[in-house]
Amino acid sequence: MHQSSELGNCACYTIGATWHHLLHLMPYVRASGMPVYLIGVEEDYVHHLRGDHPGVEMIRVTTAQQAAQMLSRHDILYSSNFYNSFRQQIEPLLSRRPFMVRVNHGAGNKTSENRAWLSAAIKPFQVTIYCGHRDLDTIHAVGLIPEPAAKGTNPYFIQGNDGQLRMLILEGNPRLQDYLNQQPPRDQLAKQWGVTGDRPVILFTPTYPATRPDGSKEASSLTLFMQLMDELGPENFQVLIKLHPNLVEHDDLVAPLLARFAPQATREDIFWNDYLTRMDLADLLICDHTATVSEFLFFDKPIVFLDPAGACPSPVQVPMNNRYWSYQWGEVVSPHNRPQWKAAVERSLTLDDYRPVRHRMKDYLFANDFTPHQIMAKVAEFIRSLRPL
Repeated sequence: MHQSSELGNCACYTIGATWHHLLHLMPYVRASGMPVYLIGVEEDYVHHLRGDHPGVEMIRVTTAQQAAQMLSRHDILYSSNFYNSFRQQIEPLLSRRPFMVRVNHGAGNKTSENRAWLSAAIKPFQVTIYCGHRDLDTIHAVGLIPEPAAKGTNPYFIQGNDGQLRMLILEGNPRLQDYLNQQPPRDQLAKQWGVTGDRPVILFTPTYPATRPDGSKEASSLTLFMQLMDELGPENFQVLIKLHPNLVEHDDLVAPLLARFAPQATREDIFWNDYLTRMDLADLLICDHTATVSEFLFFDKPIVFLDPAGACPSPVQVPMNNRYWSYQWGEVVSPHNRPQWKAAVERSLTLDDYRPVRHRMKDYLFANDFTPHQIMAKVAEFIRSLRPL
């Protein structure tokens, strides 16, 4: 791929098998031709990615020294996370200081109340690319920007306590728009995922059990899902599974789930391959407070939320930076109302009473104002105003 000089001498990187981070970078890779540095990953993972993204320059990097040497060649570095290993092991070895841009992956749910996390996701970067206006309201709600951003503000500029000017720009969801522009027919998707007949298709997309500030683990929705499916009658549905990559470290939770619902699935299908085709095929999404639920809004189909800890208030009337804010988009099932589970699924598939709410939320979550190329041009222009490239 040829790199555009208008967009600066840029590159992007991921650390570890963070396949979901790379997905959100790919629209910018295609728009610019910039190389992708894959740091600290196995060769089979790189081989898999090259098959998924032909024509993209992907460079496997095995050591911090090698990463620092390669990344120092570029003026602008794009990433989709604030990797602690980059700050601790690679950044001190850089021979020059590139400008840093972060593409936020997902329209965040589980981190939306965490001021420390949100601050860490902004401070190291000159530019942060968010999905939509809700992101700006979230960081205002936790006190990271002084005034609420006026509706329609894009980009938005903030002056940090360190005196540094930063740009926040809203992207919408370019990778999903790319998919919808080339949406495959349903029979092709059914063949891809082995779906046959007319039984409703359930897609289960849980996030991982995050560690609380006190060191304990959150309750996982995987066990609750298996118990509920027993009550629902799994033979009446076809179940597809897509797990957060961090769940690869939780074999005690994952192994029983896959043995029952996806015994033939590959590691790539479960942890790496894109979930958009499965969202497109599904009749119903079952999830927890995963950020991927926001992308399901584009497919205009019902959602049932699992609350294994029973902590979601009823009714769901919470601030927009609360992790349960998205639970207002569908039925909620927890240990408190477990007998209503079967009825909740039936209502979702037949009535879908939450459809108007989902329609209102989509435009708030995603601001499709600019193409990836236009965003990268604005990034380069802003960075040139700070220092010539």
